[in-house]
Amino acid sequence: MRNGSFGAVSPTHKNHWESQFMKRFSKLSLPVLSLLCMAQVYADLQPAEKSGALTVADGVESRRAMVDMENRAVFVSPDGRRYVMMLINGDIAADGLYAEIFLGRVSAGRDAEPKPVRRFFTRGFGSSAGFWRYGATALTMPHANPPMWIDNERIAFLWEDDSKVIQVVSVHVSTGEATYLTRSRTDVQGFVVTDRGAVLYEALAAHSREESERLMRTGFAVTSPEAVPMLAGYVDGRSVFDFFNCDRYLLMPGAHEAVRVELASRHHCGSGSLLKRRSAFGAGVLSPDGAHAIVNVVVKNPPDEWNAYEGVTFKSMLQERKRNPNAIAPRLIQQIVLVDTTTGESRPLWNAPHKGYDDFHAVWSPDSKALLVWPVYLPLVSSDPVGRKGAAMAEVDIESGAHFSIPMEKGSSAQVREARYLGKSRLELTLEDGSRAPYQQVKRRWSPSASYTPAPERPADRSDEVRIELRQDANTPPALYSVNERTGQAQRLFDLNPQLTSKTLGRVKTIRWKEPSGREWKGRLYYPMNYVEGRRYPVVIQARCVAREDEFSLYGCGDQYPTLGPGWSSFIAQALAAEEIAVLQIGGSVGGVDFDAASGDGATSVEWITQKWLEAGWRAGAEYLIDIGLAERKAIGLLGFSLTGWVAEYVLAHSEFRYAAAIASDHANMGYLTAALNGWQMGPANAAGAEPFGDGLQAWRLNAPVFNVERIHTPLQLQLTNSSEGNANLLWQWEMFSRLRALDKPVEYYVAPDVWRGSHTLQNPRQVLALQNRALDWWCFWLKGEERPGPGKDEQYKSWRELRKLHMADLAERVRSGEPTS
Repeated sequence: MRNGSFGAVSPTHKNHWESQFMKRFSKLSLPVLSLLCMAQVYADLQPAEKSGALTVADGVESRRAMVDMENRAVFVSPDGRRYVMMLINGDIAADGLYAEIFLGRVSAGRDAEPKPVRRFFTRGFGSSAGFWRYGATALTMPHANPPMWIDNERIAFLWEDDSKVIQVVSVHVSTGEATYLTRSRTDVQGFVVTDRGAVLYEALAAHSREESERLMRTGFAVTSPEAVPMLAGYVDGRSVFDFFNCDRYLLMPGAHEAVRVELASRHHCGSGSLLKRRSAFGAGVLSPDGAHAIVNVVVKNPPDEWNAYEGVTFKSMLQERKRNPNAIAPRLIQQIVLVDTTTGESRPLWNAPHKGYDDFHAVWSPDSKALLVWPVYLPLVSSDPVGRKGAAMAEVDIESGAHFSIPMEKGSSAQVREARYLGKSRLELTLEDGSRAPYQQVKRRWSPSASYTPAPERPADRSDEVRIELRQDANTPPALYSVNERTGQAQRLFDLNPQLTSKTLGRVKTIRWKEPSGREWKGRLYYPMNYVEGRRYPVVIQARCVAREDEFSLYGCGDQYPTLGPGWSSFIAQALAAEEIAVLQIGGSVGGVDFDAASGDGATSVEWITQKWLEAGWRAGAEYLIDIGLAERKAIGLLGFSLTGWVAEYVLAHSEFRYAAAIASDHANMGYLTAALNGWQMGPANAAGAEPFGDGLQAWRLNAPVFNVERIHTPLQLQLTNSSEGNANLLWQWEMFSRLRALDKPVEYYVAPDVWRGSHTLQNPRQVLALQNRALDWWCFWLKGEERPGPGKDEQYKSWRELRKLHMADLAERVRSGEPTS
């Protein structure tokens, strides 16, 4: 075998494999043998020299910048004079991650170069409490934990204390001194801090086993809507999503105890929380005088009149609530609440839902008496058609609750990037194209203004015209630059990953293709390292997330997911390119299609639309790569994660296109067992377009992948990266696994190391390495016929060779029966 991390099958082993293959199928006809021998195409190709090839380990130890919800990596102080960056990298030897704070001046010359201030370490494990709590993995994921300036000397972000409880920490950027601002007994999930030192934060609600233990001793009647918490020992009626509940607290300067914010507590504090997504709103959460804050809460009993609001997604939430109030979707129906920070009391901002599954922006007036919000639903009394669609922009009077719409030329406030008050009755909007739109208020009515004095671009005390920015593109790793805004001249300040210059990476290109229906798709294509024009290659379609066109990514993912540093799940685009495997990265959305504008599909849910449309788009993408001469039809793999994990299973069971291998990672397979264990919250109506009862059961049986495993002829690896207490999550993919095994189908169920401290978004280096190297081995084995050498792999390949025998036997049986095999 060759030396190095990546190896091909040795000549001795390859000859043995071919001998056993011919012996087993020597009685088959010549056409059958010809068909089966296609599996050896890539075993016969000698891999090119891989000097400088990127490994999975190289990716883990690369460095990325923490970004906020608007993908900003450079955070400028309030006076505009200095900036900070937070850089994240994995350390395999230490089995953890470092977050390092860098400080620089917003100026030209060497003063602008960033200097290290302080470094923080975490093992990056998920919460041992399970139930998809993210624990320390949330500290290092993009968007999750950007540094926030408190004043011109201090920044704040989340980090673990000595007891491994996540707190709000403050760092003095001049001295590097760190101070914990909170002393919460449970993990802090989100926060905002005023320059006066007040902290509004939310912490996970505590969960005691005391009541459950009492019930187990005395006996009880089951009240829980789900079995999963019961399997973990919680029999007191709680739902899985009760474990995501947070309490809001207000900690004033000098106070020893935090005050719980009334009425705004015990809500679902997932990614849609305003405090958790503080970077998207900035000062929009807290008023300038610090007297009020806005937060979001779950609405347990939405008024019937809310049925008048439009949008497929929102309507599906309301429909799901009628079927099962404890399901996932009803917990996303939220409302904006106004909190009085002096008393902790709160009340609804207005009688309208908040699009909890979407971002929105908020800007306070300078006098703290009004709040500008967009894009939002408006109260129905306004009879505003844009407000019914959730695309409005409006100003809310804090004292009276009255609102005043801001008219939009294009009918949607989604085009507004920023808004600034220029006075009590004047506004300036900055649109996505960079243009500015002035507005003026006359008699409480807002309208476009013909002339105005633009707001200054920079603070008055800014000494120069320099901005600091991170530059990158699909083929160029990120580096920090200072840019003269007047001349456009740029100076390179800092290379985040100088070691990548010694690596040969696959070329990256954005491609577009169309389905037969005419719907256009876009994806990111990673060419194999040392690509040769005219040669066909194995291809892996990675479906779930896709980096922006201007974003560098080792993994194919981007935006809110890692592009460098420890990745997540099995997205390994450049590591696959190093193994002469091309990668097509496709996002989890449907080719830019707006669900709320979708019509004519007769769909009952967004998930059902997603399932059918993604299958068509993925298949069309594979056919496109075949048509342009890049892909080998018999060597195309498919990876789905989370949402796209169960869609991948649907594709394997229903698509006419035959994939050579597949991975479905950390997902609920929407089977009957999964649905039953989770109180019918997920799976039936969403994944199959019908209820699993009465007449709907037949439709569900025809559509659900777990009821159609006999149609799956693709070697499938199931992955689990996160398990709840009691390992209940192991059952979420059990139905698919056990059914495939019962039919002698080639399937593996791989559980990540330390899975009880795992996460849906893995960050611990040892866990990431194990999962991603296993995936890389899987693709090389099934798409190229190669076994990559390495310690401890004997049992792995012994098992996979047995799976290959099952696959070949299944293929031979299909040929005998006349079934199509490609």
